[in-house]
Amino acid sequence: MVSVAAINSAGVGPYSDTIAAPTTVFDEDSFSLDVDSLSPTTATISWTLALPPSLSATYSLSYSNTLNSHCFSHSASTTGLTDTVATLSGLHEGTLYSVSVTAALSNGDL
Repeated sequence: MVSVAAINSAGVGPYSDTIAAPTTVFDEDSFSLDVDSLSPTTATISWTLALPPSLSATYSLSYSNTLNSHCFSHSASTTGLTDTVATLSGLHEGTLYSVSVTAALSNGDL
């Protein structure tokens, strides 16, 4: 179930109606994420999702880090990917990043 609200300097706005987002759950053996190459400022990653022949997918990728208030923070997001390889840029050497890949399936599930 999903509901959203705007937050700004005036406070929190009214929440939207709650909707159900359809999902398909795959077991952990159906998905793999690999780091193919690294440099001090970029990483190339690839992923595989084992889908039934009747389904296709479009992917959204996001990655981020947050060290502390005295250091940099970086986040990026890309949607509509049909390729299963992406290059993450603007990275900082020695920093831990979180990477998330979401699939939107051709049957409408996430």
